[in-house]
Amino acid sequence: MGFSGDLSKSTVQHHDKTVVCVLDSWSYWREGEGKFSLSDIDANLCTQLVYRNVGINNKTFEIYNRDSHLADSEGWFKRIVGLSRDFPKLKVLLSVGGWNEGSRTFSELANDYTKRGLFIQSVVGTLQKYGFHGLDLAWEYPAWSVTGGSPKDKNNLLLLLKELREAFGNNTFLALTVTGDRHVAEPAYNVGQIDKFVDQFNVRPMDFSGAWTKDQLAYHHAALRDKEGYRSVEDTIQFYLDGGAKPEKIVLGIPFYGRTFLLREEPPSTGDVMNTSGLEKPISSGFSGNWLSDTLFAGYHEICHNITKMPDWLTFVDNYCLVPFARSGKHWISFDNPESVTSKVNFAIEKKLKGVLAWTIDTDDFKGTACSGNGDSSETRVTYPLLRTINSELAKDAEKARETTGGAFRDDKHDHDNENSKDQDKKNKLKLKVVNAEGAGKVSKMRACFLVVSILFALAFVGQCQDINYFGVGFSPYVKSDGSPWNSYTVEDIKKMLRIVLTNHNSISTYSMGVDEWNANGPWDQANSNCLISRAAAQINSEMNSVVLSVSQGVYQLDNPALQQKEIDNAFAAAEEANRIRPGSVWSITFTNEYVVSESTGRKVIDMIRNNRDRAHQMGLKVGPRMHICGEVWNGPNAGVLAEIAQVSDFIMCNLYPGPNSNDAGAAVQGISDAYFSSRDGFWRHNPNVEVIIGETGWASEGASFFNPPNLNTIEHEKNFWNGMRSWATQNRVKVQMFEAFDEPWKTGLEGEKHFGWWRRAPNSESYIEKATGAVINP
Repeated sequence: MGFSGDLSKSTVQHHDKTVVCVLDSWSYWREGEGKFSLSDIDANLCTQLVYRNVGINNKTFEIYNRDSHLADSEGWFKRIVGLSRDFPKLKVLLSVGGWNEGSRTFSELANDYTKRGLFIQSVVGTLQKYGFHGLDLAWEYPAWSVTGGSPKDKNNLLLLLKELREAFGNNTFLALTVTGDRHVAEPAYNVGQIDKFVDQFNVRPMDFSGAWTKDQLAYHHAALRDKEGYRSVEDTIQFYLDGGAKPEKIVLGIPFYGRTFLLREEPPSTGDVMNTSGLEKPISSGFSGNWLSDTLFAGYHEICHNITKMPDWLTFVDNYCLVPFARSGKHWISFDNPESVTSKVNFAIEKKLKGVLAWTIDTDDFKGTACSGNGDSSETRVTYPLLRTINSELAKDAEKARETTGGAFRDDKHDHDNENSKDQDKKNKLKLKVVNAEGAGKVSKMRACFLVVSILFALAFVGQCQDINYFGVGFSPYVKSDGSPWNSYTVEDIKKMLRIVLTNHNSISTYSMGVDEWNANGPWDQANSNCLISRAAAQINSEMNSVVLSVSQGVYQLDNPALQQKEIDNAFAAAEEANRIRPGSVWSITFTNEYVVSESTGRKVIDMIRNNRDRAHQMGLKVGPRMHICGEVWNGPNAGVLAEIAQVSDFIMCNLYPGPNSNDAGAAVQGISDAYFSSRDGFWRHNPNVEVIIGETGWASEGASFFNPPNLNTIEHEKNFWNGMRSWATQNRVKVQMFEAFDEPWKTGLEGEKHFGWWRRAPNSESYIEKATGAVINP
């Protein structure tokens, strides 16, 4: 079974996918052809190198290297990290956990704030000491009793990941290794929430079968597809995609080892060898290979050695599952070879995944001796046949793309890890220095970026536009609403306003559906200009053939129960209409009871959400409240009500403002940051799955100017604050809805609450807003 591909021994064609090379340090202590040294690493074949064999002290909760001799005496840590100096595209990650670590210590530390802090401090210190680019968290597996897990692990894992992300910032890489078994994964992971914190899912669809399953069939341990549908690569990847993991964050693991079995009966050498009683209920694990000396599994180099050098081994291919297997007498092995690896890589390409993971490179034929034929000379041997196959298939796909687009591969832009540039907030400190800039260049860039995305619908440009993903705006058009009804604006008027919003934002939140005492019986789409916002946004999305503007549809609670229910019904009708025009235009219904400060007001919000949650979910909508006071009341008498609100909500919008001592934009941003994390931590203690959003914030017109420092109530301070909040939102991956897209004429003369109108553009500036109250439409 010699590898006979056309790959060069020394070069690899370029591609823009991630190839993760996992290295097990135990390989250094193997004997003969199985002994792996750092000199055996071919960094040309990897974009990430993950070092395994780091555990956790169950007393101090600090990490330690299980093989300290290699890490220190042999200098492996420094030497491995040093590879990135010669190969600048290579990222070197430290993996903590693994099967030997199990779940018990992870479970204990994740359940305790102080212990999480000790663990994170130790991780950060080790990464900085040796220069690792990031962490691979290999908790095997949360909530799994087999390895000592607890049912609490699912929520506690989120707390651990979010605190790791806060400690890491955006320039320290965070990967999570996850199981391929959906039965283990379902109680372990809230995939959609995890996606917010990690840069990468290292998915391991392998070990579906092994000699430990003595009451089951000896079967493929890593089939690409499976007739039963749940023990396969296809099913695993679909599980994580359906759960909310972005494909561009998923790395598909491919095992460079096989599972071995000793069968009760010798299967036939011809015919359908996968459907025979001989494969049922294996007696035990199979043969022990030459170098790993393990009867549960064999490295690919050991399997290759047996099949190539020993004539009694026969190889077969399961044409449905698209993987090979081999047998010799009652010995049976499930494994991957270059052909099955090719199929899996092409599956990853088809699913638009981030890349492929090799588990582990020290069990590939890294010396090129095991898989080569007996007559192969050292000049014709090919090292790393499986790893080279991965790179070859990815390179072929990249070449097809280049031929299709007529473009050349830009190797100097090749960033496999999609990390932020090093000039962005290296330590992610919350205290920000906000530059005193005009902002014209920033907005011009954003407008240009928006136009490119709008015209080309090119996801390749999303990285340049990523800050607008977190930076939205509250939106309510009121001017010209001289008395009742408030319907002076037409849909076309509102679309003109929204196109201005789109130069800087891709999301808005509204406040009401316009059912008021004086127009209680009027059609919902004529009671108030606010009723037209979702329709206008959906029409823009339809015209652009993409959801360029998403809406959180607001409902303003009234004391009149009949009108209250009418407004809720109208909100659902508006969302249904908008999503019929362009699916995805409205993503949520927000119950805007801003003053949740008592048992009674809190109960109103809880009842609203409970009574309408199923209705919303059936329409694909999320539900949650908008509230003024979030963090300050956790120690007060209403903490119980807030806890219940957290438990029933999909999201919570917290209206947060800078404090009275915010004398510059940096201090204002810091005030928002402190208030946000205090609020979020309170809600997450009761529901780690609830998304906490900043529902509205503004400065200087909101916050500092309430205390009337006239020198701060200026356009310049407003611009600086917006720039600071944009950076903060992107760095911390928090959705923010700014509170300035309003025109409220009744506040004229009230300097403390006067809003900056959007609709009259500043005549000498491309950016943001002009302080105006009698604003007119002038896009």
